[in-house]
Amino acid sequence: VNDQHTISRAALPTSATSYTYSVYMKAGTASWGRLTLDNGSAFAFAHFNLSAGTVGASSISGSTLTNLAVRMEAAGNGWYRCSITVTAGVGSLTAFICIQTANSQFGYLGTGSNTILIFGSQFEQMPWPTSYIQTTIAVASRSRDTASATFGTWFNPTEGTLYTEGVCRQSPSLSGWNCPWAS
Repeated sequence: VNDQHTISRAALPTSATSYTYSVYMKAGTASWGRLTLDNGSAFAFAHFNLSAGTVGASSISGSTLTNLAVRMEAAGNGWYRCSITVTAGVGSLTAFICIQTANSQFGYLGTGSNTILIFGSQFEQMPWPTSYIQTTIAVASRSRDTASATFGTWFNPTEGTLYTEGVCRQSPSLSGWNCPWAS
């Protein structure tokens, strides 16, 4: 059909709260994917070029969704974790994953052969995507992500500052950690 080609999931958000919808996506025979959050009177969307690893068009429309944030992070082997965040107003909120054949497209004549690969769809009450939480059909939660370190006697906090920065992500295939420095 000449229409949008989507899968969706609805939720009942709390008003004036930030929600993030994220999913791992990889180009198949189609190069573009789109994430949309829609509450019936407003919607927010972002297009993702899964071949180039870039964000395409994005927008927010209506007054009951605000503060759109869009993220696209490389996860290895052609996979990207794509996410959109909004502050919800009233009503339900439906999250959509859409196959696209071009940027800024909202529908096309399907051929039965346009594909993208998806994994790890996650809808959460946070202003950013957290690490992937494996679920089945039930709602899942866990403790917040934390980092800690133990220093020897060489570090004296009254004489300076220690700063470090790093990223460690679990691969979309769940086969292991993508951290060359982790043991």
